Amino acid sequence: MSLRLCPAGRHPMDPGWEVCPYCASEGASKGQATHRSIQGPEDRPRAVPTAASPERNRTVFGGAGEPRRVVGVLVTYTWRPEGEIFPLREGRNLVGSAEECEIRVTADPQASGRHACIVQRPGGFWIDDEKSMNGTYVDGELVKEKQRLPDSAVIRTGNTVWRFAALEPPPET
Repeated sequence: MSLRLCPAGRHPMDPGWEVCPYCASEGASKGQATHRSIQGPEDRPRAVPTAASPERNRTVFGGAGEPRRVVGVLVTYTWRPEGEIFPLREGRNLVGSAEECEIRVTADPQASGRHACIVQRPGGFWIDDEKSMNGTYVDGELVKEKQRLPDSAVIRTGNTVWRFAALEPPPET
């Protein structure tokens, strides 16, 4: 299975997308990040501005107003048989049903508002459960405290099952 990229060659594309929601959002005001919501199997992904939200306290990489680099992906086949791809960015990535989450899952009734947190730092990825009602599992084991997230791990949050993949930028040419 090969990864399909947007027409600009910069973003992973879900097979059901006709337009890249990330490229479309780049025309909006500078410094706005996007996240996608799973609304259900019949809905299309949508881009939602989040970085400018004053209630968020996030780590800033590369200076204020600059977008965070995509450093990994979560893929789920839970809601669509063809799968859905969600980018993980530098720093903190919240997974849950709350509006503030970068990876927002509203179709899963078992997902807590802030279910889990995946953090990318130099040297790797870490995952922690955010005191969710139904727990976070990595490769079948309950996450009891922050732990390193291995590449290709299977993660379960509520009823949603994810495959995690870290991404390396291509070498400079």
